[in-house]
Amino acid sequence: MIARWTTIDDLAESFESTSSYTYVLNNPIRLIDPDGRDTAVRHLQEVKIVDSKPKHTNVFPLILPRVFSPRPFPWPKVEAIPAPNPWLLLAGLLLSPMNYGHSGEKDREDQLLKLDAKWTGKTGGTNGNPGADIYEKPGGMDQADKDFDALNPSGVRPIPGGRVGTLPNGDKINVRDKSSPPKKWPTLEVQNPDGVSETKIRYDPNN
Repeated sequence: MIARWTTIDDLAESFESTSSYTYVLNNPIRLIDPDGRDTAVRHLQEVKIVDSKPKHTNVFPLILPRVFSPRPFPWPKVEAIPAPNPWLLLAGLLLSPMNYGHSGEKDREDQLLKLDAKWTGKTGGTNGNPGADIYEKPGGMDQADKDFDALNPSGVRPIPGGRVGTLPNGDKINVRDKSSPPKKWPTLEVQNPDGVSETKIRYDPNN
């Protein structure tokens, strides 16, 4: 007989002095374990065996254990998992952040541009526009061109003093060799698809 245990014994703490691998406290003659949880004393019955010879009627007591029928194991009912609704799956894919607003590209853009950058304030907004965040970063025009190229814009074309293109998420980006006073530093600017400036990074040419 091969014994297999699939769960923790519910009454294991009641027999701390006995190994969990010992069957019925190592006393299988007197004890039984009908349901695998606790020991029980065998119910014994006396059987009389009578000699077939009529002159010698000797009675020999024989102790036989009563046969127990094991209780059926209460297996849990496993119900079939219903198939997912394909329309709900389609709606989830269409409304996921990956396909709505290109939020992943926006996060990548922010991480790359704002690396080693110092926030210095915001520009004054108009007509409900909160204004653009202003950052300063070392490296001058060389670093501004590197950041522009790292974002892999499409449709790049030259403008006076720089270049302009479109980011994968639809934002517009431009880089130019100088910004408005008082600091006429090289500048990289990101605008939303409506042309509203969101981020400006000015690159210190002296650092």
